[in-house]
Amino acid sequence: MNINQKAEEIVTAVIGDMYALDFKQEQFDEIFNELDSAFPKYQPYYKRGVIRQIITKIFFMTFQDVEVDVIEDRLHLKKSFLEPKKGEIFDRVIHELNLNLMDISENIEQYKPLPYLIVIPSNMREKIFKLLEPYEKRKEPLRYYIRTQISRVLEIKRNDIVLFLRKRIYIRNFSTPRELPDGVDRRFNGATIHEMQELYELYFPDGAWEYIEEYMQEILDKEFNFSQISNREFTSKFIHVFKALIESIVYDLQDETDVEVDELQIDSLANYILRRFFSDILLSCTASLLEYVEKRDKNAEKFIKHFTDEVIIDDKNMKVQKYALIDSDNNSWNYNAIVSTLMQWKQAKARVEKQKSKIENIERNIFEISSDISKIDMNIAKAKERFTKVRSEAIASEAGLRRLESDIKKESSSKVIQELNLKLISLKSMHLKNLDAQKAAEYKRTALINKEENKEIELHSWEKNLKSAKEVMKEVHHLNEKVTKTYFLIAHSIIKVILR
Repeated sequence: MNINQKAEEIVTAVIGDMYALDFKQEQFDEIFNELDSAFPKYQPYYKRGVIRQIITKIFFMTFQDVEVDVIEDRLHLKKSFLEPKKGEIFDRVIHELNLNLMDISENIEQYKPLPYLIVIPSNMREKIFKLLEPYEKRKEPLRYYIRTQISRVLEIKRNDIVLFLRKRIYIRNFSTPRELPDGVDRRFNGATIHEMQELYELYFPDGAWEYIEEYMQEILDKEFNFSQISNREFTSKFIHVFKALIESIVYDLQDETDVEVDELQIDSLANYILRRFFSDILLSCTASLLEYVEKRDKNAEKFIKHFTDEVIIDDKNMKVQKYALIDSDNNSWNYNAIVSTLMQWKQAKARVEKQKSKIENIERNIFEISSDISKIDMNIAKAKERFTKVRSEAIASEAGLRRLESDIKKESSSKVIQELNLKLISLKSMHLKNLDAQKAAEYKRTALINKEENKEIELHSWEKNLKSAKEVMKEVHHLNEKVTKTYFLIAHSIIKVILR
C-alpha cells in the first residue's frame, strides 16, 4: 500500500459521512500522526499535501465542495454552500438530504421497478420533504433544491425527468422506443384499442385529464419554459416528457386499483393516453407559449417566428423554408399580427377578470350579510326567550302585589300590617325591576327585528347587483367572442404546424 492509498484509508475512516465544517484541527492532526507513523521517511510537507488532496476528494464523494489549505501545520478549510444566503444550518440539511439520496444510489436496483424508472417511495419522499420544509415553505423552491440534489447524487442526465407526484418522486430515464416485430401494431405494443380502452377505464374511471392537468404547470415551468427552450429541443423531448409523466401517473395509481400491469402494459397504456389527450396537452403548451409572446419575451418571439416567418435561419446558420402558419379559416399569421391579437386577448381577459372580481366581491358581501342574518335570527330567538321569561316574572310579581294589598286591607292587626307593608315595599321594588327587564327585553327584540329587516333589504339590493353583474359578464363574454375565437384559431394553427 503506497502513501496515497494509506492516506485515503485513514481519511475515509476519520471523515465518514461528516459534514465538512465539523472537520477540525484535531482530526487533521490525528490523520497526520497516523500517516507519519506509517511513512516516517516522507517529508512532513509532502504528507500534509497528500492529506489535503485526499480530504478534498473524500468530501467531494459526499457532494461537498471544499477548499483545503495547510499553512504552518494549521488547517484552513472553506466550504461552498448550495444556497449561501440560507447559511450553514440549511447547508447541513442539504448534506443530510444528500446522504439519504446516496443510500438510494447505493441500492438503486431496489428503487427501479422498471429498467427506465427510479421510484423514491412515499416514506422516503416524506422524510426528504420534512428535512427541508422548516427552512423553505414555498413549493417551487423546495422542489428545486430536491431536484438539484437528486440530479447530482443520482447522476440524472439532461434528457431524464424528475417528477413530484402525489405519493412518490419519479425519475424517468430517457430510453429509445421499444423494438417490435414487423406486422405488430406499434401504437400499443400489439394490444388492441378495445383492450387499451378497458385498461384505461379501470385506471381512470373519471378520465385521466385531471391527473395530467395537475402537473401541467410544473412540466411547463421545468421542461418547457418558453423563455428558454428552442424549437428543436421542444420537438425532440415533447413526447418523451409527457409519456414519462403519464407512465409515472399510472404507476402511482397502481395501489389504488386491483389491476397490476407489467412494463409492456404501462408503456402501452401511456401511449394510449398520450394519443387520447395529445391535442389537449399541445393546447396547454401553446397557451403557455402565447403567454410569453404576450409578455414580449425574446425567446418566445424567436420560437414563434420559427413558424410564422416563411424563411428562417436555423441553429446551423442555414436558411430553412418553413410551413406557413395558417388557421382553419385559411388566414395566414405573421408575428406582428399574432402580437396584435394577443394584446386584444389580454384586454379581453382583463375585462373578464375585472367583472369576475366584481361578482366575487358581491357574492362575498351576500355571504357575509346572509351570515349576519343567521346570527340575528339566533339572537332574536334568544331575545324572545328572554322576553317571555321576564314578562312571566313581571306578571307573577304584579299578581303577588295585588294579593298582598288585598291581605293588608283584610288585616286588623297593626303589627301584621306593618310586616306586610315591608313585604309590599320589597315586592314593589322587585316588580319595578321586572318591568324594567321586560321593557329592555322588548326593546332589544324589536331592535334585532328592525336590524334583520334592514339586513334583508341590504341583501335584496346585493342580490339585484349580482344579477346585474352576471348580465354584464354575459355581455363581456359576448364582446370577447371574436378575439377569443381568433386566439384559439392561432393556438390550433400552431398545434397543426408543430404536428407537421
